[in-house]
Amino acid sequence: MFKYDPHLKTESQIKSTFINGKKILADILDDLKPTNNRLLTQSIIITGQRGTGKTHFLRMLDFSIKEDKVLNKKYLSLVFPEELYGAGSLYHFLKDALNRLFKELPSTEKIKKSEENFKKLCMIRFKGAKKEQIEERIKIENEFFSVLNNIRKITKKKIIFFLENLQDLFGTKLSTNELKQLRAFLQDSSDTLLIIGTALSIFDKVQDYGEPFYNFFKFRRLTGFNHDEVIEFLKAEGEAQKNPDILKYIENNTGKIEVFRILTGGNPRLILFLYDLLSKNNELSIDDILNKVTELTPYFKAETENLSNAQQMILEALCEGEIPAQTPSEIAESINDTLGIVNENLTRLLEQGKVKIVETKESKDVKKSETFYTVSDYFYRIWHQIRSLNESIKWMAELAALIFDKKELGKKCESCNSEMLKSVYLKALKLQEKHYFKELEKLIKEDTLQTKDLSENENITDMLKLIIDGTKFGEAKDYKNAIPCFKKALEIKPLLYLFKEIKFLAHHVYNEKKSISILTGNNELVEKIHAVEELICLNKFNGIETIFASLFSEIEQLKPQKELKELYLYFMFETILRLNNESEEPNPQLTAHYFLKTALLLDDKRTENEKIFEFLINYIKNTDKEKINLEGIENIFEDWQKNNIELPQQTMTILKALKEPDSRTAQVWSADPLFKEIINLLKSQS
Repeated sequence: MFKYDPHLKTESQIKSTFINGKKILADILDDLKPTNNRLLTQSIIITGQRGTGKTHFLRMLDFSIKEDKVLNKKYLSLVFPEELYGAGSLYHFLKDALNRLFKELPSTEKIKKSEENFKKLCMIRFKGAKKEQIEERIKIENEFFSVLNNIRKITKKKIIFFLENLQDLFGTKLSTNELKQLRAFLQDSSDTLLIIGTALSIFDKVQDYGEPFYNFFKFRRLTGFNHDEVIEFLKAEGEAQKNPDILKYIENNTGKIEVFRILTGGNPRLILFLYDLLSKNNELSIDDILNKVTELTPYFKAETENLSNAQQMILEALCEGEIPAQTPSEIAESINDTLGIVNENLTRLLEQGKVKIVETKESKDVKKSETFYTVSDYFYRIWHQIRSLNESIKWMAELAALIFDKKELGKKCESCNSEMLKSVYLKALKLQEKHYFKELEKLIKEDTLQTKDLSENENITDMLKLIIDGTKFGEAKDYKNAIPCFKKALEIKPLLYLFKEIKFLAHHVYNEKKSISILTGNNELVEKIHAVEELICLNKFNGIETIFASLFSEIEQLKPQKELKELYLYFMFETILRLNNESEEPNPQLTAHYFLKTALLLDDKRTENEKIFEFLINYIKNTDKEKINLEGIENIFEDWQKNNIELPQQTMTILKALKEPDSRTAQVWSADPLFKEIINLLKSQS
């Protein structure tokens, strides 16, 4: 059985690691409380993808009912296993349910008598013609219902069946007539039985008009964890596993954990798998990775073992494709089958929650009639690729690129004794230069988690103090002391607001003639760079660009890192102001050109791609959506390419997605949760 199966956990472990669905749990417990001496009559279905915690939720609900003094007196709950292999008909389902129920009940005289009556019913064999057998079976089924009513009468408790995978029980095991029988009993004996079940999604047997259980259930959905819930969940798991290093691990790997959340869609079971993989495989041993993949195999194998060959081939096509979403026509071409067969099986896979439709809009390269499909569980796609032995190095490298940073990979390459493992790490290094997985991880670390890093160095307090001091100096018209405060604050946290403050104050402090004199005189390189910064702030850079171009050869030789960092920020923010027409000088391509040139010289352990993303993010954050100058950004990119700078593919794709969000490229790639997260990050700041 899969390691992360909640059925393997103790009651204390279930309680300590229960995170997902707390609000839903509280709501249901409240609904179960007696109102005017009446108990809840509407049955409930909890929906959610595999691994989102549905089994965990039902067990927690069961424990909560039994621990509540009021509810325990009113309800008798029965938890069924995840798979009901023997429940091939209503007769077998009720027989199995009553067998389980009697094992849970106290051995009183009345209960014994009821159980004896039940066993006699089970001994009856169906004889005669098929019609007679059906009639006899229905009669026994109704007798089983009477046994349930009798148990209710004896115990004075309403029975709750906790049933998993209702889409299987209602969809394939029970016939339409049997479903009608079951609904009739639930309605006529509403004080006897309540069903609280789970399903992957709302399925046709409970939502289609004309079906027996149409409009019968109340639905609640479990979704993936958010960031805080993932942290809480892993801490709880660490405590349950008695892992003393868990808090330290989480603190040091918050960025990686957030990538896991995005990669798995917040799926608790898969997050736990990835955490286990990372925390115990720091060296990324190939044997260990393969063992972990093998450990995960039963979970994903269960997703596909009952599928037809055509359905399995469709999933394989979606997993192996270069892009994460495909149209039925593209799938049909890939598996060499007819469009009709593909459409028919996609509909079934959709109903089962194995695939999902990617929302698209009609555009010049996306037809209104086109529908794009992707696998519902994105990590299944990665698992499938990892298990493809002919591509094992490729996908291990992808995993390594996601888990380890450039410095860690470099060390592993040097110390590794295995040629195969070394090839994995080397490929991972190359992937980090172009793969958006790594870009997102860095963005998360540098952007959303930057406050944490600053607070660790106690720099955030210093920055706020500098801003306050600079503002006070400015209000007192002490501009000479105000500018250094804002410059130091800018070094701590690059913010456009701080750069604009420096530019505003510059006219009160800097002198154009003096700065040009320093730049053209026999002065130290550092002094000349500071003079260039002053001229940028005075909106006089365009006039001295030729002089600066000759100076830049000296900068390239000496690479003064502190001054390069300042120039990098000045050129980045000045480019943003020019794109937004907030600078007195035109031509954002000019300052963008030097932004990238300084970025290439700046040795701060970030890649060229990361610095480009920093520029894009700062631009989007500081620009109203309707004012985004996509033409200006395109011109900048074209200028960079003219200077033989190879831009990462994902950068160009993001640009296209912002320019044409309805384009085929943008919409197909939005099926990838990591790419979509980058787009959402950019859009959310616009």
